[in-house]
Amino acid sequence: MIDKLIDWFDRHRELPPLHRVVLAVSGGVDSMVAMDLIGQLSGALGFSVVVCHVDHRMRPESGDEQRFVEAEAVRRGLAFQGVAVDVPGRIRKTGESPQAAARALRYEALTQCAREAGAEAVILAHHQDDQAETVLLRLLRGTSPAGLGGMNEVRRWGDLWWLRPFLKVPKAELVAYATDHGIPYREDPSNWSTKYLRNKIRLQLIPLLEREYQPQIKNHLARLAQMIQEDEAVLTPMALEARDRCVRGGSGNYRIDIPRFSDLPAALQRRVLTLILDYPSERLPGWGAIQVEALRNLALHGRSGSELRLSGGWRARRVYDELVLDRFGEAGRIGVGPVGVPPMPLLVPGRTSCPILGVTIDATVVSRQEWELRARAEAANDPGVGPSTPAVADFDWERMEGRPLFIRSRLPGDRFAPFGLGGTKKIKDVWIDDKVPRELRDRWPLLAAGREILWIIGWRRSDRWPVAKDTRRILHVEATWTDEEIREWAHRRTRKN
Repeated sequence: MIDKLIDWFDRHRELPPLHRVVLAVSGGVDSMVAMDLIGQLSGALGFSVVVCHVDHRMRPESGDEQRFVEAEAVRRGLAFQGVAVDVPGRIRKTGESPQAAARALRYEALTQCAREAGAEAVILAHHQDDQAETVLLRLLRGTSPAGLGGMNEVRRWGDLWWLRPFLKVPKAELVAYATDHGIPYREDPSNWSTKYLRNKIRLQLIPLLEREYQPQIKNHLARLAQMIQEDEAVLTPMALEARDRCVRGGSGNYRIDIPRFSDLPAALQRRVLTLILDYPSERLPGWGAIQVEALRNLALHGRSGSELRLSGGWRARRVYDELVLDRFGEAGRIGVGPVGVPPMPLLVPGRTSCPILGVTIDATVVSRQEWELRARAEAANDPGVGPSTPAVADFDWERMEGRPLFIRSRLPGDRFAPFGLGGTKKIKDVWIDDKVPRELRDRWPLLAAGREILWIIGWRRSDRWPVAKDTRRILHVEATWTDEEIREWAHRRTRKN
């Protein structure tokens, strides 16, 4: 294993001389092996090491894990930095899923730790199994071809290098090394929960593919990622040249010359758009093939004046022979948005991204027991992110199963049956009563079964199909906002409650 690590640094000649690195260590087997190996070789490689552990404060035992990592770092003579982050607080602020919020805060903490330590690079312990999971995860969520490249072994981000020297090493080899060398590690119990899609891929989908279809699926997926990355290394310079021919502006405001853009092959059109929006950025997740294709369609077929709202606070507008992309809030208030957006079928189970309405919905069907266990666990972690929050809704799946569900905007005459009213009222009147600004109402996403509104997403749930005492299967839906203004209003209601 040591020889592999030495060879990895020898092969990556693009790296500058490293004098100090930050090593991310969670306490799991992969990062503990990384700490052992990097610690042994740091002198020979010419750099000092600062071990950084990020405590997400999402489990009672997280403090013990930080003390464990610190003790092991000190025993090896390595500097240690512990950082605690507020994941529930970020969830309340952004509407992200717990995993997305934890990931964002983790990278922020590692970046800050590296800057304070004067480090040139951050080393992460991702391995080949992680790469296979990432490729499958992006494929299921609808990525672009570039997204199938997965994670990079070496990536320059801002003033730091992000390194993954174990990305081609199977996890089984790391576990074997830990066993042979008596390296202690801690198992995160949340890694065994199938609540999260990545865990389901690791615990259920990949074992099924290995058992029933292809025993070498992880190797094949990792090899595919490597080939995609090599293709991108050739295609990216071509896309940069094409971007320079048809794109003006920068720093969050871009203007695309549509006649020149239209002359490009479709593959370069997609890459030009993803270059502008920095996809697949490991810091700005959420851009996928659906959003890129929506942008292409707006550029090639949209009418002047039409617009899209996209992830990360972006909007795109067709203005005669230009496609204008800018950050929401950086070019003034956006007026009334899309009314009568064509219904988008809700995937059950699955993730449905509706960029034009600024929301992504994760839908799962769970047993009564799992639903109650999840509710207790979430309430124990933080009452503010439990099932009572407006970003979550639950329905009696047994009574509604088979009905097609859709995400859409409002239609003329839409009515709604709020809990406790004993009847219906116009959605327009609900918004007036709740003092929701007029400019938000037309673009606010709704969950509907035909013309029946089940949920003003993130705001009010209807009285249709509530979870009853005899309900055995429950449809659990969670909203993640990409429309920043609606997200702020939804969380304003959370604070009032």
